[in-house]
Amino acid sequence: MNYYAGGIYFLALFSSGIIGLILTCILLFVNREKSLVSDLLAAVVFILSVLVLTNAAYLTEFFLYFPMLWRAMDWITFCIGPVSYLYVRSVLTQSFRLRIRDALFFLPALLFFLHRLPYYFLTHEEKLQVVQNALHDKRLVAAEPEGFLPPGWAAFFRILVGLAFLLAQMCLLWKWKRSHMDENGSIVHNREILRWLIAFTLMLSSSYLLVLAETTLQVFGGFTMGYLIAGTIAFTIIFIAGYLFLRPRILYGMIGWMQEAEPFMTLPAGRGESFSGQTTDRQTLSVSQGQAIRETLEDHFRKNHPFCQLRYTIRDLSKEIRIPSYQLSVFINQEYGKNFNELINEARIDHLKSKLSLDPNATQYTLEALSRQAGFNSRNSFIKAVKRHTGMTPSEFFLKKED
Repeated sequence: MNYYAGGIYFLALFSSGIIGLILTCILLFVNREKSLVSDLLAAVVFILSVLVLTNAAYLTEFFLYFPMLWRAMDWITFCIGPVSYLYVRSVLTQSFRLRIRDALFFLPALLFFLHRLPYYFLTHEEKLQVVQNALHDKRLVAAEPEGFLPPGWAAFFRILVGLAFLLAQMCLLWKWKRSHMDENGSIVHNREILRWLIAFTLMLSSSYLLVLAETTLQVFGGFTMGYLIAGTIAFTIIFIAGYLFLRPRILYGMIGWMQEAEPFMTLPAGRGESFSGQTTDRQTLSVSQGQAIRETLEDHFRKNHPFCQLRYTIRDLSKEIRIPSYQLSVFINQEYGKNFNELINEARIDHLKSKLSLDPNATQYTLEALSRQAGFNSRNSFIKAVKRHTGMTPSEFFLKKED
């Protein structure tokens, strides 16, 4: 690869890595609806971004100046498979928390870190020599001879771990489709989620197969496909970012409570009652419990209209109906196919419409007055919410005279 092409390639890798880090921050910190699936997807994107930026650094003299950072983040490659598997499993099972034993999935990452310990005890000059040798002889990049394991073993171990998790991930998708699509095939959103998960899995699988081919050729034949692999990872980041931009609702997961036939905790009978006897080792809600939460929430909305309060949050709703906010957020995403703010704004608009239909002075209210009655913080947020929900302006929707 000539100098000009190498510069373009470096810029493409670096840009995709930065896009991935920005997407990670959006999913973790900007996204108002905190959920397990969005956090896990953020973790996948973060890992891919680190790998792309590391590959971009290989094209520069970065590691010659900082040899102590050579392969410092390679342990994270063992986390791609587990995190991807946990993400797909959490979406399909509508989980709101992980199991304690899921931590065992990351044991290979710990073992690899221990494998790398000899390198960290080398002197600066010795580390620099290792880096120079690897950059000069690309076979050493895949062989990874600076650890406890024999050359080449760590690379193949990494690939086998990743492929094992991806195979398990594919089995989850196949079983879910076989069990649920006939029964719930009419739910368009769920079909879209399944297509996304399949595409996501295929993208990662193609990267792993490329890594397997590259490692084999590089260790035994001296050939390298590193550019193709890094490019595939960069494309995966762009693919995920583009998919989320076009279809952000995939973050809400599957719609409909279909995972467990029996409840695993006492169901709420009404407002003010809490989930008693809740076990802490469960990760999903049952069908019956999902129905009970919906009845409790909608009964609370119908009788008390709490959404008319200014700056009403999911924490407020959680305290009022005594359902943990992390469960409530996941429930709203999956049962209604929308986030908390969308649910609240639609409830405000529908309530205000019903209220004004009985008010003979409805046409005399200003938009500011209407927005305050509905619980909106500002006139602009009120206008935006009404347009999104109804396709009309507030004046057209609320204040028009019926023929």
